[in-house]
Amino acid sequence: MVISLEGPRAVGKSRLTSRIKHSDENILVYEGFYIQNTPKIFYNEIDFCENQKKYIEQKIEQYDKLDKYKDYLIVRGVEGILQYTLIYPKVYGFNWNVEEKLNCEIEELKKRRSDKILYLDANIINLINRNSNDKKKVRQNYEKYISLWHRKLKKCFLDYENLYLLDTDNMTPYEVYMYTLGLFKEGLNGA
Repeated sequence: MVISLEGPRAVGKSRLTSRIKHSDENILVYEGFYIQNTPKIFYNEIDFCENQKKYIEQKIEQYDKLDKYKDYLIVRGVEGILQYTLIYPKVYGFNWNVEEKLNCEIEELKKRRSDKILYLDANIINLINRNSNDKKKVRQNYEKYISLWHRKLKKCFLDYENLYLLDTDNMTPYEVYMYTLGLFKEGLNGA
């Protein structure tokens, strides 16, 4: 089974993946990848599309190599890469036709699918507090990021039938971990 782990920065994805990696569970964790020298913000359509092509190709390759008899938790699954690619221009107010420019890549990406999507969510104040308390990661301009991306990113995932939206505001990291294990244990019957 493949579960895609989505959600805003500082919501607890890294903590969850770390806990699963260090557990006795037989779940393989694939974290996101970063293409070196990628700017934080793209200001032209050509550079953005070239960058996204690389990410899409890597994500397709990652999914094509998965063993259907194993369990995977993948940070930023195919659905996450797809949604980011489609909404990035809108978030920053660019009038780019990404769907046309990346049509072939997007169609290939849509052929892959996670069995379940676990979207970790929290309110903005909790996210800002979690970010401030996180000494391991430095997230520059976090409040600006969260004001631009929080609601828009979440909204993109709401139409997926295999979405599990988890409000982590009043949950401990252990409870989030146990919820995630439950998704794997119920298998495809709960999808």
